[in-house]
This record gives sequence, C-alpha cells and structure tokens, in this order.
Amino acid sequence: MESDIEPEPRITCGNAENALRALQAAGVGTWRFDPVAGTISLSQIAAERFKTGVDVQPLTALLGRLHPEDRAIAEQAFGAAVPFGIDIDVRSMAASGREEWLRLRGRAIEEADGGSAIHGVLADITSRKAAENANNRLAAIVASADVAIIGKSLDGLVTDWNRGAEAIFGYSAAQIVGQPITMLLPEGQEDEERVFMERLHRGERVEHFETRRRRADGEIIDVSLTVSPVWDAAGRLVGASKVARDITTTRRALTELAEREARLQLVLDTVPDAMIVIDTAGIMQSFSATAERLFGHRPDEVIGRNISM
Repeated sequence: MESDIEPEPRITCGNAENALRALQAAGVGTWRFDPVAGTISLSQIAAERFKTGVDVQPLTALLGRLHPEDRAIAEQAFGAAVPFGIDIDVRSMAASGREEWLRLRGRAIEEADGGSAIHGVLADITSRKAAENANNRLAAIVASADVAIIGKSLDGLVTDWNRGAEAIFGYSAAQIVGQPITMLLPEGQEDEERVFMERLHRGERVEHFETRRRRADGEIIDVSLTVSPVWDAAGRLVGASKVARDITTTRRALTELAEREARLQLVLDTVPDAMIVIDTAGIMQSFSATAERLFGHRPDEVIGRNISM
C-alpha cells in the first residue's frame, strides 16, 4: 500500500551550491553553531559583518563583539537553539564604535554523523532598523502633537487619528477610524472634501484653509486646515494627510475686537472735535469723521502711519 505522505525534498550538492551562491549575491552570510563544542564558524560575509575571521571560534568570543545590552539575549537564544531555532536581531560594534544591526536566523539540522548543529543565515539590517526607528519617532511625534493629524484614504475613509484629533473633535480613534471623514462636515459644506481631492489629484496642497467642522457633541468649531497628498513608493496617490487647528477662540477674540473697535469708532464719529488716537510710537490707530473733514484725509489713508506725516 502506497503512503500518502510525500518525502521531504532532498538537498543535493548542486542545490546547496546554488543556494549558497544566491545568498552570497544577496549579501547574506551563513554560520554553523556546534552546541556540544560551543563553537561557531562563519562564512566570509558573516565574518565581515562580525569583524572577525572565518576560523572556528568559541561562541563566547563572538558574543563579545555584540553590543553589551544584546549579549545576554544572544547567549540565551543560542542556548535554546536546538529545540527552538534562532530568530533574533542584535547589534554588533564596529571598530569606530558605530552600531550595526544584524539579523540571525537558524535551526537545528541533523548531520551525517548523527549529531545536530545549528545552521543559519545572517543579514545586515542596519538601514532597515534606521528606517524603522525614524518611522517610530515620527509616529510618536504625530501621536503626541496637540494639533489634529488625520489620514484618509482616496475614498474618504479615516485611516489615522492622533490624540490631538481626539481632543479637538471629541471622537476616539476606535470610534472614527474606518468611518467617512464627511461625518465632521456641517450641513452645507459637504462639497469641500470633493474639492480637496480634486486639488490633491493635481498634486496640490491646501494650506491654511479656514472653515468649520462639527465635533462629536454637535458643536460647530472654526478650524484651519492644511491638506497634503500622500504618495506610495511608486509615486501613486494613495490618500491624504490633514492637519487641523482649532481656531475657534482666536476667531471669537478677533470678532469681539472688531466689534469693540466699531463701537469706539461710532463714539468718535459723534464727537464734534477732531479725535485722533495714537499709540506710544506715534502711530495713528483711529481717525474720527470730524478729523477727516478737518484735515482732508480718509481714515484708510492715515491709520497705521506716523502722526508726523
């Protein structure tokens, strides 16, 4: 009776050589660890990564070339390598003191003499780690910013929502991610998002656009928006990022100031004498109707200019 279990593919000498050539072409090193003798041997590429020779050497000597904070992690991983294999990222220390990130992966393989050794690969992931760290720092900055930073897809769904957005709009990320961004638009402003997307498709940014938005509690607030296109690595438009600042308090203060100035101007215009208000630098701040008739200048011609004109 034939078995349904397929035999494991055999690794021939030719296959092994081809695999080794492919690893070398990719800049990936190989290594072999003997758990009984506690020694490790490295390929030429792996030896270059560790700044050591290719000769068989004690594992402890290799661990000494790692960052002090990573040595215990690596020692523990090699100690448990026979049953579990190895999959760790560690830092080696270059002669210059610069850290280089290495990824080690391996598993136990039975050898011809019946014993087991750990065979693995080693890759330099310094650039990848640097990119990951940069992304992590950027993510932390975005998350902690006190302005709303929002990401949305091309179909208008919220993809990213920081704590600043939670504070300004009153929705948690769990409540709004995956929902249409239009839920923030007050009635009558539904067309704004379509206009934004048309500009983004043309590669344009929308900067400091003052408008209004609706909070989760229904309150309408004044906001200043900056909207930018988001491109993928291939240069395709994949979404938009939006920065929103709550300017409600600023708008209210400006409105109140304008109203006070208007009332003051009404009072000045009723005074029969010419009234001119100047600041400590001699700059005219107000010019009454009587002053206009007396001196022959309109307020817009003199306000903001020095009294010595």
